[in-house]
Amino acid sequence: MKAKIHLEKEFIHMVGLIAIPIALQQLVETFVSLADSVMVSQYSSIGVSSVQVASQWENIAALLSFGICSGVGIYISQFYGAHKYKELKKSFSMMLLFSVLASLPFVVAGLCIPDMICGFFIKDTQVILGARSYLMITSLSYIFIMISYAFNYALRCIGLTRIPMLISGFTVILNCILNYFFIFGVGFFPEWGIFGAGVASLFSRALGSLLYFIYSLMTHQVYLEDHLRNIFKIDMTFIKPMVKRVWPSMVNEFLFGIGMSLFVKAYALLGAQALTGVSIAERIANIFNVVIWGLVSAVQAIVGAKLGAGDIEMAKEYSKKFMVLGFIASVFLGGLLFSLSYPIVYGLYPNEPNDVKASAMAILWVFSFKIFLRMFNSIFFGFLRAGGDTKVIAILDSGLLYGVGLPLAFLCLGVWHLDIRLAIFMIQLEQVIRIILAYHRYRSGQWLKNVTKEV
Repeated sequence: MKAKIHLEKEFIHMVGLIAIPIALQQLVETFVSLADSVMVSQYSSIGVSSVQVASQWENIAALLSFGICSGVGIYISQFYGAHKYKELKKSFSMMLLFSVLASLPFVVAGLCIPDMICGFFIKDTQVILGARSYLMITSLSYIFIMISYAFNYALRCIGLTRIPMLISGFTVILNCILNYFFIFGVGFFPEWGIFGAGVASLFSRALGSLLYFIYSLMTHQVYLEDHLRNIFKIDMTFIKPMVKRVWPSMVNEFLFGIGMSLFVKAYALLGAQALTGVSIAERIANIFNVVIWGLVSAVQAIVGAKLGAGDIEMAKEYSKKFMVLGFIASVFLGGLLFSLSYPIVYGLYPNEPNDVKASAMAILWVFSFKIFLRMFNSIFFGFLRAGGDTKVIAILDSGLLYGVGLPLAFLCLGVWHLDIRLAIFMIQLEQVIRIILAYHRYRSGQWLKNVTKEV
């Protein structure tokens, strides 16, 4: 990095207004996810692996939703920066409609073929039974997840990040409380175990989507104001040029979601205990990854608004500052995760076997290095996404996942039968290659585009 790049107080303040609420929102959600894991771990020896397996279907659906929202979000950010609110409303309509439609096949499949879905990832019959009960009830909540995500993303794109933080915070805390009652059967509540964790998720997610809608309606948000009657009315002349940039993002995130679930299948080749160790490590690492989510959201909102306003030079200057900020944050987070791995794992999961805890701790050490790679990949992708460079993102994301990451995983675990810790370390080669190619694309400047002119 060039020494002349300074992080002025004004820039830090602007980033903080967007990044901190989003990071806090993600932190609350992550803590609740971690609490779920700890609770089902205390209730059942197969609880963690069952929820991990069942959650893969949800993760694919959520990433497809992210693909829709991040693709359309390019336009929302830039239309907001250009003060074109009529077009912004049309963009939100497209985002919401596509999100709802995308959720329906996942809901139907989760209800009709849960055994087939869970059995694809692992062959342990006990784990499949636990995963099946969780999947069938949580699949009903997918439509609420995608509605909430559309409202959440729209608010992020126009810089209103505190409200999603408050709504998400309330719903996930409610989820945590309901988990406790439904898993263990406290008071007059039934003891439903893993199924109870799914029931709690359904209730809290339904309430969350309702709160987003009520807030947006009562506060006359720009993406919904005077637009409710025609919210699902689609203007094809408006959509056609937009779809050209959005569909690569949708396809990429869908393929990426499938690919990430295939990693779970690869880990499961070593058995339920290996899968449990990875699941524990991932849930703990996600606590530290919330900073990445916050920074990347700030990247798309701030850089995207500048591109939409036609201020290319300022967008370029901000991108350099984000890289400096990302470097500082990743070094700090990686060191913190490495040093806290032992007390967190052994403190939160006392009931797990010692070899599972030791494996989870070692995997966290690898993840402390991965944070640096993931931070820069995410920031570079944020730049490219802000400028609508979605086809390149798809190649760098899903292309490398299927071309490098997954083949390495199945070779390491299915052919060479390496230790899970060494295998996960070797798989990071995918991240290294991605960061080199993403940096090259960033330096080319081809992503610096005002996409509002296309619509």
